[in-house]
Amino acid sequence: MNEVCVVVTRTSTLVYPLRLKDFNVPLSLRTYNTVLNSCPTVTSMLKDLNSCPLSVSEVLTFLNEDEVVLVRALTQSSVLHEAMEWSSLEGKLDLHGMHLSSAYLIMMQWMDEIKVRFSGEKCVVPAEIVVVSGSGKHSSVRGESPVKALVKKMMVRTGSPMRIDRKNVGCFIAKGKTVKEWFCQ
Repeated sequence: MNEVCVVVTRTSTLVYPLRLKDFNVPLSLRTYNTVLNSCPTVTSMLKDLNSCPLSVSEVLTFLNEDEVVLVRALTQSSVLHEAMEWSSLEGKLDLHGMHLSSAYLIMMQWMDEIKVRFSGEKCVVPAEIVVVSGSGKHSSVRGESPVKALVKKMMVRTGSPMRIDRKNVGCFIAKGKTVKEWFCQ
């Protein structure tokens, strides 16, 4: 079974990812987008990028009990690892296809994940770290990517050394060593 067809309603959305987990069906990016878009607290947080929480643990403090269960189920899925590549040449997070709320949660998970990777003794430090946000070609207003705006705001607010790539405006880049030093300070 490669694909699962789901009807999401206001009452069944929060139970949906847990049922899939019970049947060992992995969450797809499409499911992640759909389910997270139905989480009103998370979507309302993203109306003000200057004050939205910057960590999963902080987000959880604002959510109701059902939303906490939902977000925990999503963060335990394989979606983050499917969006990541990690080698000595490049550590990459590709946010293509993610809706704003999904990119938000994945970005926070990714920051937690690379912090853990960088703190390991036998850590592979990629030569370059790249976050692909897209430049807005598929956005409702062409050329204005809400995901890129979110990533940029998160980078600025956290003091990240990552900057928009001059060669590809849909990417944020930095040297791996610089990112490791920033995370481990």
